[in-house]
Amino acid sequence: MKKLEEYVRSIPDFPEKGIIFRDVTSVLQDADGLHLAINEMDKCLEGIDYDVVVGPESRGFIFGVPIAYNNHKAFVPVRKKGKLPCETISCDYDLEYGKAEVQILFEPLQAAISSMELPKNFENKKLPNPLR
Repeated sequence: MKKLEEYVRSIPDFPEKGIIFRDVTSVLQDADGLHLAINEMDKCLEGIDYDVVVGPESRGFIFGVPIAYNNHKAFVPVRKKGKLPCETISCDYDLEYGKAEVQILFEPLQAAISSMELPKNFENKKLPNPLR
């Protein structure tokens, strides 16, 4: 059986010169590769107590939903800035070729967030005082 890495295609100089893009469409187009990817990610979660699966677009949607489904968990999407309605939490991050910002809906995570520490780069002025 092939290793998961063997299913992932590497595309040099995309989206810019000097960047190697890891293309997962080759995983998705192969039933064995897709099955292996989902199963390997599921194995990483064995023994871990969690409430929801959070996945950034678009790869996180592709792989996160079947993992959430397999484990009877909710799925919460992380989207590019401005793509979600209602109150959100934002996080900016560095790319190899710039900066970007993602957002997640606050409501589905409200209970879990109140009991965890947010990374320093999360910011939302609408968060209740205990969460700032």
